[in-house]
Amino acid sequence: MNRVETRYWSAPGSLLIAGEYLITEEGGFGVALAAGGRSYLESNLSINRVPGDSELKMEGYWPNGGEKWSPQDGESPSLAAAVWKQCRDSKRGPGKNITGVSGQLLVDTSEFYDKRGRKLGLGSSAAAALLYSRGLFNSSPIRDLQPVDCALQAHSIWQGGRGSGYDVLTSANGGSGRFTGGVQPKWNKLSWPDDSESPRILESWLIKGLKAVKSPDAVSRFQRWRDSKKDSYHLVSEISENTENLCSLLSDVRDYTPEEILESIHHLAISGIQLGEEIGVPGKPLIPGAPEIPLYRRGSLTLKCLGAGNETILLLFIPDCLSSDEKKSLKRLQESGQAMPLKVEHEGLKSELRPRDGR
Repeated sequence: MNRVETRYWSAPGSLLIAGEYLITEEGGFGVALAAGGRSYLESNLSINRVPGDSELKMEGYWPNGGEKWSPQDGESPSLAAAVWKQCRDSKRGPGKNITGVSGQLLVDTSEFYDKRGRKLGLGSSAAAALLYSRGLFNSSPIRDLQPVDCALQAHSIWQGGRGSGYDVLTSANGGSGRFTGGVQPKWNKLSWPDDSESPRILESWLIKGLKAVKSPDAVSRFQRWRDSKKDSYHLVSEISENTENLCSLLSDVRDYTPEEILESIHHLAISGIQLGEEIGVPGKPLIPGAPEIPLYRRGSLTLKCLGAGNETILLLFIPDCLSSDEKKSLKRLQESGQAMPLKVEHEGLKSELRPRDGR
């Protein structure tokens, strides 16, 4: 009789702070941050594998939706099917060992949605791919193999080959890092200024922008612009330089100040606005219903769009620098579900001793 072993894992959400569009190119880099809560995996798999058809069920849950898939279901557009196929076929993966697995993988990404069941733009599918892959690697007798490569490939294929992989690597590593895109994406750790013990602390909020944006369409517009504009190099070079400056500030090479971070983010915001105008995907960080909050106030606060377009806005400020009107606006936005404090998740993919909330 096969013995079922239950394991628990979790992985954080992800945000791209700088490097929009550029990370989709070979060698393009950006600053990423693990944030917004965690996703969870409960793995109930048989540890005694017998070759043959897999008796495996992979299930994902999120507000107002979910997916259920088994290898016996055959071809499917689901994320679970994409991860299973990649892990099965990967030279570095568990390979044929997963064909005899029985049991269940349950992934919950509910924390990456608001109270109305809307996505918060925190890389929920990337975190799910990572957890699915981690669960499948549990089925392999080779314990030192890592699931990240399979998750990267599967998530990219599931997205039609357009995914850069920054979200998977961010969820895997936690904290903040410099992401470099390409065939073999890379991650180098950085230090985000959110430590309450540090005099360099900055407070961060995420705010819903003016409209939802389809990232694949935005990336296609960027690529067409790059191909058609001979002078595109100048703006892209400017964004790269500004991103490099932010990476340098966050690398702990020297003692930066909060004002320097705000200034660096502001320059990136301005470049993002210009790029948005060029490609026809507005990237101006205007906050609906909060005209009191400026785009930038030197030495106090700054706003920047995250990702493609103006769907999500980062508000970054020095604590206690907001005016009373700005505090009231932020509170109204929070109460209506349009704003949330940004909590950095310093731990990446990790094993949990027990299920979430003790269940």
